[in-house]
Amino acid sequence: MGIVKKTKEERKAESAKTYEAASKRSDTPLGDTPDPTTPITNLKSALADINTRSAARQASKDESQAKLDADRIARSRAKKSIAGEGSRLQGLASFADRTKLK
Repeated sequence: MGIVKKTKEERKAESAKTYEAASKRSDTPLGDTPDPTTPITNLKSALADINTRSAARQASKDESQAKLDADRIARSRAKKSIAGEGSRLQGLASFADRTKLK
């Protein structure tokens, strides 16, 4: 069986269906993106819109990373030392007794 190419209308319909499914979810990058199949008429407003959405996504990424860093720091501070407070490691006690350190 040979390769069957899609027509322009089939590609456009598939793109619209994919866009429609992605735009229903607000947590996806395409959540508030304008329809990609419409032609761009005003370049300035299109670039401004792209920059606005890019800044919003970057702010969201920064906020998420800050939360992850804060959680990591909190977990790190909550850890307890394995050796205990001020004690030496138990396995090295016999070694220190048998050797002379100058």
